[in-house]
Amino acid sequence: MLKHLDITALIMLLISLCSCEKDKDPVATGDGMVNMVISVKTIDSQLSALTRANETYFEDPTSRFERIHTLRYIIVRPDGKVEHNYIIDSESETDYVNYVSFKVQGGEKKQIYLIANEASVTGYDFTKFVAGSSFDATGVEAITLQTQPGKPLFDNSAEGNQSYLPMAEHFEIEVKMPSPGTDGPTYQYETLFITRTTVKFSFSAVVSPVSTSDITLKKIVFNQIGDCQYLFPRNTVYDPAKYPADASDRMITAYEVPQGAVTADVPFEINWEFPPMNGQGKTGSPALYFPETMFDGNYTATIVVNVDGDDFTYTAQLPNLPSLPRNTHVKIDMVLTGHDVTCIVDVAQYIGVILKPQFGFEVLHPNQQP
Repeated sequence: MLKHLDITALIMLLISLCSCEKDKDPVATGDGMVNMVISVKTIDSQLSALTRANETYFEDPTSRFERIHTLRYIIVRPDGKVEHNYIIDSESETDYVNYVSFKVQGGEKKQIYLIANEASVTGYDFTKFVAGSSFDATGVEAITLQTQPGKPLFDNSAEGNQSYLPMAEHFEIEVKMPSPGTDGPTYQYETLFITRTTVKFSFSAVVSPVSTSDITLKKIVFNQIGDCQYLFPRNTVYDPAKYPADASDRMITAYEVPQGAVTADVPFEINWEFPPMNGQGKTGSPALYFPETMFDGNYTATIVVNVDGDDFTYTAQLPNLPSLPRNTHVKIDMVLTGHDVTCIVDVAQYIGVILKPQFGFEVLHPNQQP
C-alpha cells in the first residue's frame, strides 16, 4: 500500500557553449572611431549547494531549438539614432557567438539590444531600424510574448513543427574615446550574455521500496502559470549586479511581468504505470515552454496517483519556487512509497552561469583578445 510521496523540486537551466566569429565592419582607424568587438553567450544555470545531497548539477540543452539560431545586434547612439542593426543567421545552432566587430563612434554610451531567434517573436519587424533611423526603445522594451491561459508559449512536441526559443538582453556600454595621437586602430572588447525567455518542466518518479500494488502516476498540475511575459528582461535585478557585464555567475532576484498577466493551472497528463514489485524509475521532459511567472502566495503542484484502481490527489507545497524567472528548468523528482503522502522539498536557488565550450564546471570561457 502507498505510504508517502517524497517530492524534491530542483531548479535547473540549460548548458552548452560553442563559438563562432564574424567581422561586421572593416577595422576602424582615426576620426574617433573604435572597433567594438562583442562576444555573446547564453546564460545558463546550476543549482546552489542547498540540495539535500549538497551536490551541483548541470544540464545541456535538450534540443537544438533551445540554442541560438539567429542573433541580431542593434546598437543605438545617445541621440536615439541606430548606429548598427545586424543579424547573424547561422546554418547550425550555438550557445556562444564570439568576436563580432562593429565600427562605432567613440566616447559615447551605447544601448545594445540583443535578440536571438526573432522569427519566434510574431508581429514585430526588427529590420525597420536601419542605420541612421530613430530607435523606438519604449516600443521594443514593451514587446510581449502572449499565449492562452494554461497553454504553453511554445509546443515543440510535434516533429516538424518546432520553434526556436527567443532570447533577449539589453545593455548600456560606455565606449571609450581613442587616445590622442593614436595612429593605429582602437579596440574595445565586451562579453555580454543573452537569456532564454521561457520556463520548462521535467519530472521523474520511482516506487521505492517496491510495492505489491498497481500504481499509476496519472497527472501533475502546476498551479499559477502566467499567460504572457516581456521579451526583454524587465526591471530585472541580478546578483551580482548586471554591470560590469562579464561571465560571472548571476542570480535573478527580481523581475517584472506585464500588468494584465493571468495565471492558470497547467496540467501534464503523465499516466506512468508501475506494476507490482517494479522498482524501475521513469523520467519525462515535455518539449513545452511557458512564460516566466510571478506567484500570488505559496506555489503548489497537484499530483494525482492511482493505487489499485483508486485515485488519490496530493498537494505539494514548493516554497523554493517563490517565482519562476525566465530560463528556468523546474524538475520535480517523486518517490512513491505506500499509502499516505508527505512532500519534502529541497531549496535550490536560481543561478546563471557561463561556462567554457567543453562540458564542465570549473573554468569559465575566457574572452581572449587577439
